[in-house]
Amino acid sequence: RFKKDATVERIIDFFIKIATYNDGEDCQEWIDVITTQLIEYCLSKQNAKNKSVRYRVCDIIGRLLKNMAETYELDEDLWERLEDVLVMRLKDKIPQVRQRAAFAVHRLSDPSSEECKVRIGLATMMDFDSNKDCRREALKSIDLHRKTVKIILRRCRDTSEEVRKAAFERLHQVDIRALSIRQRVDLLKSGLTERSEIVKKSCITLLCDRWLKNRDNDIIELLKLLDIEQYETEAEIVLNTIFDSEVALTVDPPPYNLSDHSNEHFFYWRCQIEWFSKQKPIPMQQEIDDAMPDPVNFIKLFDDNDNDNTNNYVLQQLLILARYLNLQDEYSRSALSRIGIKLLESYNVENTS
Repeated sequence: RFKKDATVERIIDFFIKIATYNDGEDCQEWIDVITTQLIEYCLSKQNAKNKSVRYRVCDIIGRLLKNMAETYELDEDLWERLEDVLVMRLKDKIPQVRQRAAFAVHRLSDPSSEECKVRIGLATMMDFDSNKDCRREALKSIDLHRKTVKIILRRCRDTSEEVRKAAFERLHQVDIRALSIRQRVDLLKSGLTERSEIVKKSCITLLCDRWLKNRDNDIIELLKLLDIEQYETEAEIVLNTIFDSEVALTVDPPPYNLSDHSNEHFFYWRCQIEWFSKQKPIPMQQEIDDAMPDPVNFIKLFDDNDNDNTNNYVLQQLLILARYLNLQDEYSRSALSRIGIKLLESYNVENTS
């Protein structure tokens, strides 16, 4: 039966605890004998016609391997037989058996091997198994390896929201630098724009509680890892999510200047002002006023940027920020108009600006 029975589960747990009981060196021989005999017995039933027997074989082996000490070493021949049997059960016709085989085979994975049969079997299950629970179990069991990260990323677009959620949770153990820039921005964009709230929440946790927190909440350092000039739209989604999450960020408050601050600072400044302006029911006008300099000092930023090394990206951010200036007096309006005409006449300004 696949429906869990409390009595049966307790009996299995009891036998597992006996088989793996360790109270010092005197118990080692006991563990070797009992564990080996129990595994041998399970292996003798692995090809049973009854699907419930095959299920329990994988279940008991999996629990046994999970409860063994990390330093415990199985006989090499027994290890190889276990590997062959469990990898074969990954292709069982019954989904519940395949799922339990994926749970059991995890301990047998060899991270040092490029052609590990366990990793290949779990990767195949993740990509092609028709059952969502099997894909999710394989996702939880597969070891983190440079070859498996790409497969885990594919599961972030799985048809099942439960699998997508599990994929983001698995990526909590992966540092952002382990991914290419394209992978980073695609992953965050898909996760933060998810229709499923549980998947979106898992992605926000990955972003705020892992990748950002690992950098001491330094938002500028994180933005530098996203290539804001190439992936500006995606970076905006990331920043707005962080603002919505009310994370305490490590960053100098705006306004900024060209000599001491980078493109990421000006991008952060512009996104923060726009986020303030979009807050409901009323915009955060006081915060906007605090973050914006007076028009005279703001226009000086254009002058500082007007040379042979014109930073067109910063110029774009400044032009957007200019919409939030306090232009109530005529002098400010005319000064800004003169800057606009000057930019139109400049050969250093790109057409995209």
